[in-house]
This record gives sequence, C-alpha cells and structure tokens, in this order.
Amino acid sequence: MMQRRLLIHAAGATGSTRRYLRMAGGRADLVTVGHLWQGMTRCLRDEPETALECSLLVVHGARDRAGIVATAAPRCAQHQDLADYFVVPRAGHFAHMDNIAEFNEHLLTFLADAIGPASHRLRGRPELG
Repeated sequence: MMQRRLLIHAAGATGSTRRYLRMAGGRADLVTVGHLWQGMTRCLRDEPETALECSLLVVHGARDRAGIVATAAPRCAQHQDLADYFVVPRAGHFAHMDNIAEFNEHLLTFLADAIGPASHRLRGRPELG
C-alpha cells in the first residue's frame, strides 16, 4: 500500500491527477499493472536499429519521477529520424492530465504536421465538420 502511494505521488504533479490515480489504481490488480508496465517499458527502445519510418511523438512531463520515461524518452527520440520530442512543463508522469492545455496544443500541432489539419479531411462530410 505504501509503494502505491509513493508511486501515485511521484507520477502525478497535480492534486486532481493524484486523485484520479488513487481511484483508478484501486481498480487494477498488481498482476495487471505488472503486465502493463512490462509492455510499456519494452517499447521504449533507444537503439538505432529500432528506428521507425513514420512520425513519432515522444512526450513526458518535466516533473516525471516515476519509472524510466524521463531518462529513456530523449534517448529514444534521438534514434528516430522523424521524432518530435517534447517535455510538458508543470507535468509529471501523466503529462496529458497534469497540463492538459500544453499537452493538447503540442499533440494537435504534431498531428497537423504529420497528417495535415483535420479541416482538410472533414471537407465534404458535413456530419463531421
């Protein structure tokens, strides 16, 4: 129980994020959390031979103290020719929750650069635009 509280405190930079993590964390058993952790850490590779041939957004919070993301992310992005590396200010491990505005602004810019603005794809589909 103490480890879970320490992880929640390290992962969330804001009170609302930590409240959500306490609520959501109480629903997941440790085996499931372990499987998720293994899958996520295995996908963070910083070897040149794992370079992708597509745009990649690598993001973490400036206050991320949980796990290896803050140290592995810049190395991972370094080996990706099409990577956009962004550190979300005033955010922890759950940057998309801690600083929603900054995260979303950068994500939308990345997507617009990678696939073009949504308005171009929605033209001719009045039910979506």
